[in-house]
Amino acid sequence: MLHRFIVYITKDLSGSHLYRGSVKYCNKLAVDLRVRLVFKGPITKTGLEDWVSRIKLAMGETWAGSDRPVSDVFEIPSGMCVAGDVEYSIRNGLEDELDFARRKLISDGKLFIAGYEFDLIDESMSGTSID
Repeated sequence: MLHRFIVYITKDLSGSHLYRGSVKYCNKLAVDLRVRLVFKGPITKTGLEDWVSRIKLAMGETWAGSDRPVSDVFEIPSGMCVAGDVEYSIRNGLEDELDFARRKLISDGKLFIAGYEFDLIDESMSGTSID
């Protein structure tokens, strides 16, 4: 594993949301890397994780997430950085399930709905596949 991205969902209480360029990885090695994104799932136990109907992390033309846990292999050239977009959907009705204090804390970004783990896996030397 090269890098672990932890994505927390906060502020949004319903609907679909896209945050462009919200994660970044830079290849500081002297070689090009062949990598995959792997969605590992939720890392929190808030009791609100089921309200998130889907989540994904996209880097370039490929992505991994709740609908597809392993991305296609892609390359990050030596010395280059790649930004990732986080996209997720929250089912309608969460606002009605929360008391005022929890709604306010989530809306203010002080409490999260859920946190998710995505790993960036080096396929350059392995010769094996995660699939």
